[in-house]
Amino acid sequence: MKNKLFILFGLFAFLSCDVTSSAVSGIENRSYLIFLAADKTDYPNGVEVSLDDSTRFDAEVHKNISRVRNLLKYGISSGKHKLKVVKDGNLLYEKLIFVSPGQTKKIILQ
Repeated sequence: MKNKLFILFGLFAFLSCDVTSSAVSGIENRSYLIFLAADKTDYPNGVEVSLDDSTRFDAEVHKNISRVRNLLKYGISSGKHKLKVVKDGNLLYEKLIFVSPGQTKKIILQ
């Protein structure tokens, strides 16, 4: 009987121990760009994007809708950026933008 009580007490003591863990959550220093147009078919191959005259990439253009959850977003660092959007050598958009951490900035092309 003493063995059973000893095992029961040991099991109770073992199960009552807790490991403390902490998680730090915050907004990461990342912002997002999404490119929209009234008619997606005007940009079948996407557009060329230049960020701060140093970073260049091709971007897909989506139809301008209010819900942007499942659309392709392009991650950039937060802060101030010089943004240029070019299609077939024609400048479509040029602006100095500021994006906050976690913000998704809609770039609407004409």
